[in-house]
Amino acid sequence: MPCWQENNCMRHGLLIIAATCVMIIFAYGLIESVLAQSIKIEVILIFVMILPALCLPALAFSSHTKEKRRSDAIIEIQNRHLNEVLDNMAQGLCMFDGEKRLIVCNKRYADLYGLSPELVQPGTSFHQILEYRVASGVISGEDPELYIQSRHEDVSENVQSTKIQKLSDGRYVSIAHTPMADGGWVATHEDITEQKKAETALMESEARFRAVFDNSPFCQNLKDTEGRYLFANKRYEEWWGYEFEKVEGKKAEEVCGTSLNTEVMAASENVVMETGETYDREISVKRPRDGEMRDRWLIKFPVKSPDGKVLGLGTFAVDITERKRAEEELIRHRDHLQELVNEATKDMKAKALELESALKKEMELNELQRQFVTMASHEFRTPLAIIDTTAQRIKSRADKDQLSCEDASSRVEKIRGAVRRMTRLMESTLTAARMEEGKISVEIMSCNIAQVIGEVCARQQEIETTHTITCDLGDLPATIQADEGSLEQVLSNLLSNAVKYSPGAPQIKVGACTKGNDILICVRDHGLGIDEEDLPRIGERFFRAKSSTGITGTGIGLNLVNKLVEMHGGKLWIESKKGEGSSFTISLPISGPVESGNVEERVA
Repeated sequence: MPCWQENNCMRHGLLIIAATCVMIIFAYGLIESVLAQSIKIEVILIFVMILPALCLPALAFSSHTKEKRRSDAIIEIQNRHLNEVLDNMAQGLCMFDGEKRLIVCNKRYADLYGLSPELVQPGTSFHQILEYRVASGVISGEDPELYIQSRHEDVSENVQSTKIQKLSDGRYVSIAHTPMADGGWVATHEDITEQKKAETALMESEARFRAVFDNSPFCQNLKDTEGRYLFANKRYEEWWGYEFEKVEGKKAEEVCGTSLNTEVMAASENVVMETGETYDREISVKRPRDGEMRDRWLIKFPVKSPDGKVLGLGTFAVDITERKRAEEELIRHRDHLQELVNEATKDMKAKALELESALKKEMELNELQRQFVTMASHEFRTPLAIIDTTAQRIKSRADKDQLSCEDASSRVEKIRGAVRRMTRLMESTLTAARMEEGKISVEIMSCNIAQVIGEVCARQQEIETTHTITCDLGDLPATIQADEGSLEQVLSNLLSNAVKYSPGAPQIKVGACTKGNDILICVRDHGLGIDEEDLPRIGERFFRAKSSTGITGTGIGLNLVNKLVEMHGGKLWIESKKGEGSSFTISLPISGPVESGNVEERVA
């Protein structure tokens, strides 16, 4: 409470006490007078009635003093809170009156400029504070007089304003000026150094970003989700012939009009933003600035926020027209060179193939000859031994006159059988050799197939006395187109194999029938059979199944059969089960092979 208020209260209190004492003495005198009967009772009554009126001013004054003290206490608390708020503000705050004298400021304001306690007292002029800033070196780089003058001009303008002041230590202060009605003003002073650094760093980053994109060989742009242009680099402007300032905020159809198929473009961009997947393809487009058709490689991709939300659409495009033209020229040049090379090497390749084929055949023939010599030394030994032994016995018995006609005939048949065996072996080997050389051919003519089958079966029965060959001929055509000699060789091989590989099963069955445009001939035995894993290789030259172990043979008979059947346009297939026998079936076209006449063997 101010001192003058305390003095007034004391004076008023003393007056109240004095008045109270006077009233008490006066009342005592009245009472004494009444008792002495010197004053009438009416006088006393009048005094009693006016006594409260005399005391009311004193009581009212006392009540006013108490209210005043309570109000002052509240004001003092509020002032203290206000000071705490001001001193804890992040910004400096100052208030000046119309005479440019300080009314109030907070601690942050004083700290920003290093103001002494004397300069922040109410009544300090704005000019003094400005001079202190200059003298203390807080403000540098500016003419002191111009600085002070410009600040006076700033606060004299009756408008809100904001100014950024750079201090000598590199700090930046943002000053927000708000004028008051009496000509004074309120100003906030905020240290924005970090914000300024961030803005500077951002500007530098944006400059680098712009430099990178403007120097890129790609046309690049960025659109929002509505398809409006947000960004485009220099290459985009150069290629399309549009300045970005004129296309910013617009859609493609507004910029390009009918020069582009903007509906297709919009559809592809919608797919990218809906699926979130990158779109890339090669396109041809008419360049608006000159109307030339150009090839471009186009990549469109979604621009997403960290949480995956699509914010817009980015586009990279590069002009590949010159590259495409160069590639096409290279392809044409390559194709021309290839034609020249193909022509130059065609004869050489043909000759090389001929030489390779001849060499391969020569090597195979040499191998065949080697194997034949080896086989002949083994296979011919047995029939020759039979001939020699039988001849010796005939001679021995003839010398002793013990040789009967039946015995002579039996032994002669053994010799003939051995000779036939050698003959078949030599014929098969020689035929295979001619086939390997490509010299064998078949002469196609009308052939009585039923007669051929019957004669071969009868002839084979005469030779193979240990087995019975039954022949069941179904509905066969009168004739077919075939080489009779080749068919006899095929059937003879199949029957001799059936007998050879059925040592304990004497029944051999031969069947024939017509099926569609073909005839089928089947030779069935109940002999050793063939292992399942060997079946795919039956018919290969020199291959012999495991079940044939211990039985003489060369492995060329079935190979010869298969090739002769193929030369007739037919097929050979085998069904067999080990221990149960085998069925060899051939199919022959009734009308003969597609190429009639002499058909040379082409499978070497």
